[in-house]
Order: sequence, then structure tokens, then C-alpha cells
Amino acid sequence: MFLTCSRQNLDLDYHELLQKCVEVTLDISRENNELEEKDTRAQAKSSGFFRHHAGRIGASASGAAFHTNLSQPPQALIKTICYPNVFKVNTKATRHGCKHEDDAIHAYENEMNKTCSNFTLTRCGLFINEQHPFLHATPDFLTSFECCGLGCGEVKCPICIKDCDF
Repeated sequence: MFLTCSRQNLDLDYHELLQKCVEVTLDISRENNELEEKDTRAQAKSSGFFRHHAGRIGASASGAAFHTNLSQPPQALIKTICYPNVFKVNTKATRHGCKHEDDAIHAYENEMNKTCSNFTLTRCGLFINEQHPFLHATPDFLTSFECCGLGCGEVKCPICIKDCDF
């Protein structure tokens, strides 16, 4: 994958890390992207999710990455992007969301099947931008509606919702 995402680079200072980054080349094929998407459909539960996620900027880091000083980005941001398996968020709220994500998806799917004809929902994994392979998206599912066309969904299960009444 990316040289900068090797655990041995965690102890490098900023200038040494920059030198490692210069050495990185990206050669992403459409076939490779499709394999990585399939390999990550179980999202964080899949073995390849964090490996394929490493070194790429997604929604959760995009604001910080966009607003950072490029000449001296915060080490915490670099580590979050390059080492998602080590620096992942693990709060009571995120554990709650992960625990109830499948419940929310099933409730949504059941409701849409009642109201829309020819509705399909497909779980999906990591999508890598072909023009900018350092960018990715990880929606939870893709949809197809006869009435509305194609769509995608991202589930959030806030801990403040009592009893998860979807």
C-alpha cells in the first residue's frame, strides 16, 4: 500500500515523514478499486477496511485536511489519515452507532419496500476516487428505486435516541 502508512513511520519527525511521502506513487486501476470495494463491504468489521482506508482522506478528515496549513499539517491529522486502525474513534456513542447500524438499515429497507416498487438495497464498501486516489468515500449502502433512480445511504444512530425506535 502506501509507504507512509507503515507503523515504523509513526516515530518519524515531520521532515522525515515528508521525505517518505515524496517516495509514494499511486497506481490505482478500476479493477483494483472494484476489488477493494468488495473487500470492504463489511466496513470496519472487514479485515481489509483499515488497510485500504489508510493514506486516504474521507469525509471525517476532509474538513481538517482542507483547512490545514499544507506546509505544516498537524501530526494528529497525518496519523489519523495514515493509521486509521490505530487512531480510530472508540467512544460510547460510536460503539452504540455500530451496534445498531444493521437495525437501522433493515428498518429503512423494510419501510422502502412498503412504499417503493422495485426497491433494492446493496451493502457497499470503500469507493476510491479514480482521478484523486487519495480521496475515498464509505457509504453504508447503495439503493435503486424504480420511481427515483439510484442513491446511497449513510447511517447514523445517535445515542440520544431512546431505545433505538427506528
